Amino acid sequence: MSSVLYFGHAVPESIESRVAVALDNITRLWDEVERHRLSIHQLRSTVQGVTMLSRAVAELQEQMPNLARQAAREAVAEMLRRKRSETFANWRMYLAVGGFGVALGAFIVSLVHG
Repeated sequence: MSSVLYFGHAVPESIESRVAVALDNITRLWDEVERHRLSIHQLRSTVQGVTMLSRAVAELQEQMPNLARQAAREAVAEMLRRKRSETFANWRMYLAVGGFGVALGAFIVSLVHG
C-alpha cells in the first residue's frame, strides 16, 4: 500500500480513494477510446470517399480519348447537317427565283403575243 505525505507525516492512502481514482481513470480512458473510435470511423469514411473519387477520375482519364473522339464526331455531324440545311435552303431560294423568272417571262410573252 502506498502512502501519501500530508504536512510532513506519511498517511496511508485508503482503498476507497485508490478505487475512486482508478475508476475515474478508467472512465476517462473509455471516453478517450470512444473519441478515437469516432475519429477512426470518420477517417475511414473519408478514405472511402477519396478512393471512390480517385476511381472516378481514373475511369474518366481512361475514357477521355473516346469522349473527345465522340464529341468531335458529333461536332462534325452537326456542321454537316447545318451545311446541308443551308445548301437546301439556297437551292429552294434559287428554284423560287427561277420559278418567278419563268412566270415573269411567261407573263411578258403573253403580253407581247396576246
